[in-house]
Amino acid sequence: MRKTKYYSYTVGELPKGCKLCVQGAKLVLFTTGACPRDCFYCPLSPWRREDVSYANERPIKNLNDIIEEAKIQDALGAGVTGGDPLSRIERTVEYIKVLKENFGEKFHIHLYTTGVLATKENLEKLYSVG
Repeated sequence: MRKTKYYSYTVGELPKGCKLCVQGAKLVLFTTGACPRDCFYCPLSPWRREDVSYANERPIKNLNDIIEEAKIQDALGAGVTGGDPLSRIERTVEYIKVLKENFGEKFHIHLYTTGVLATKENLEKLYSVG
């Protein structure tokens, strides 16, 4: 384990998503506040635990909002988060698909999940869009 220059620690090389994040090149894609868990330490505020979506801090009203926000930021990737993005798998897949279609296959995606909904079916849906 070693200390990074970003005030954190890593084992091995810092992952690509983390490198892009510290450069400010990752879109934060909050797909939903919905989550099957009720963790006492959850950092989400009460209004973020609703079924709401944001691209960075911009409410998503349509798919173009995601594209515009990524362009404004010059994003090279997206961190898909929430609640649990897998609790709204169809929406999450749609968002990832539109990012890949607009920014290409090299647009880096990483997704945060509790793992509770990481079924073979859901993982195959994610894999199909990149």
